[in-house]
Amino acid sequence: MKLPALCLLLSAALLWGACGDDDNPPDLAPSDDPADYEVDTTVSYRIEVSEPRWVVPSDGLPQELELDVSNANVDIIFHLDRLFMAWRNAPYHFASEDTVMHIVSSTDGGETWEHEGQVDMDTDLREPRFVSFQGRLQLIFFEAGTNFVAFEPIRMWRMFRKGRGSWTEPEVLVDGPEVPWRVKVRDGLVWMTSYAGEHYGGEDARVEVR
Repeated sequence: MKLPALCLLLSAALLWGACGDDDNPPDLAPSDDPADYEVDTTVSYRIEVSEPRWVVPSDGLPQELELDVSNANVDIIFHLDRLFMAWRNAPYHFASEDTVMHIVSSTDGGETWEHEGQVDMDTDLREPRFVSFQGRLQLIFFEAGTNFVAFEPIRMWRMFRKGRGSWTEPEVLVDGPEVPWRVKVRDGLVWMTSYAGEHYGGEDARVEVR
């Protein structure tokens, strides 16, 4: 039986074009809004994609990681010279007090990973969201309950990367039952969509998108 796993479909050519190192940072576009990109329309483009490979679990992960069988709620981002990944690890997909949020980074396009940190609050943790803004990397996620059959968002947290393998302690970003969904940087501002309400409440449930 195969364990649930995270699988990334990555193109080596695209990765090497986006990665850099300490002396040669990646050549990032001035805007992350595709509407601002300059594209030579006289050139014909063809996407070339590598074969998929298992990332979690895999031999490329740090040996000190103790993984359970459920790996989901993943986010991934390029920040300066590294590729970062965070995900929820737990005994099963449903709410659990044994949930841990793992953070790793890679300098070789995801072939091998270094341990960056982990978050363990003795309750459920979900939806990691990275934000790279003005040279700083931020991780946002939300805390949920431990009831196996309930979806119970409690509050939203964030933490900042201080250096290699070092992060600030989590701090409350939203002290209420709100779930982060997508984060974008546009015109020098960070924008986030989120939602609150009865996510699994049936026909009469109300969900507020923010």
